[in-house]
Amino acid sequence: MLQDRFQSASAFMASNKKLSLPTATKLALYADYKLATEGLCTQSKPSLIEFEKSAKWKAWKETGDRYSQELSQPTANDDAQISLTTKAMIAYIQRVEEGNWGWSFNPSASGSAAIENHLMNTAGNFSTGDQDLDELEAYLGVDPDEVSAEELLTRPYVPTKDIEGASMTAAGISTMAYIADEFTGDDVFETSKNESTEAMRSALNANPELASVKDDMGMTMLHWVCDRGNVEKATLLVTEYHADVNAQDADGSTPLHYAYLSGWPQVVAYLRSVPSIDLTIKDSSGMTAEECQE
Repeated sequence: MLQDRFQSASAFMASNKKLSLPTATKLALYADYKLATEGLCTQSKPSLIEFEKSAKWKAWKETGDRYSQELSQPTANDDAQISLTTKAMIAYIQRVEEGNWGWSFNPSASGSAAIENHLMNTAGNFSTGDQDLDELEAYLGVDPDEVSAEELLTRPYVPTKDIEGASMTAAGISTMAYIADEFTGDDVFETSKNESTEAMRSALNANPELASVKDDMGMTMLHWVCDRGNVEKATLLVTEYHADVNAQDADGSTPLHYAYLSGWPQVVAYLRSVPSIDLTIKDSSGMTAEECQE
């Protein structure tokens, strides 16, 4: 069932805390997890000086408000309505699958007899009374005569390179682009994340095009250095390798969004000083970079 899939994904993330993820991704996962497990945020807003708590609260609150608004919109099919909890679980699962961090769901290995019984009893009929499955089927617009319950439960929620023409995602969120480029190996972005400025310079001297390459989350090297708060690397990328300060990742965030969201005032000040910076760019949630600090 959907809940088993969600629990499997969240358990995987909890046991892999050393994954190198940008702050924006961590906050998105946090918000979806809290919405799936606790519902809408009802806590008081933390003090702005408590940056981490304030950022988490903001992500939880605003994601919940956005999901609630989306779910309140009328649909062509009145049956295609899902709960906030279901939407958040689907969104969380989608993010983990899109991240390609090594998680996959195996229903037969979940240890849940309920899943086994569920698959045996449904036999391709979605009118099962199982709320998770029925809501998911309605939300995706799946034809129960063409897709079995077993296939729906085991299929990925995001398109992969092996699924020709796939475009539907379960969370209703734009799918992160898969960048088919010979320079998108982890080693390329490692120089912007953790290695020295000189190591990054050496990589860029060998191939200046790396400054514009995006990873599977749509992030450039400049996104990563701004997420990590390295103003020296940011300056190098912009001044010597002409990195695009207005480049947007899969969620529409620019390097300035990352700098504000991660709380790096020196990086923010530098990026704002670049003549070509566009302060009006909004991410997929409709927020400018400056609004991320409020």
